[in-house]
Amino acid sequence: MIEVKKLEQIDVPGGDVLKVANLHELDKFGEVYFSEIRGGFIKAWKKHSQMTLRLVVPVGMVRFVFFDEGAKRKLHDVSIGRENYSLITVPPGIWFGFRGIGFDLNLVMNIADIMHDPNEIERLDLDDIEFNWGDL
Repeated sequence: MIEVKKLEQIDVPGGDVLKVANLHELDKFGEVYFSEIRGGFIKAWKKHSQMTLRLVVPVGMVRFVFFDEGAKRKLHDVSIGRENYSLITVPPGIWFGFRGIGFDLNLVMNIADIMHDPNEIERLDLDDIEFNWGDL
């Protein structure tokens, strides 16, 4: 099940503070990494067999779409960034893709529960799951 949790932003003169996660709330911690995505670009589809993802967009705005493994039906569709500053938790076994929205560069941070392992990721082509990403 996909979980979306609002995160705290603290207004500070000269630049805000964006809280991400209390590490005591995490079951396991593997690594943190960032993925860049340009506005209008789509990165889809992939599924992790072991990794739980915790996704945050501290820069820009990104639309995430999640699909059920068997039925390939949409489970969740959410856009996050400074306008909707949130943490999305994605368990293993969920197909997902994401699109940068309206910024030259958007930044996705993943607080993963295991270290990145290319052998635990499955990928599909963009057209393998039918979804209308719409126009920007």
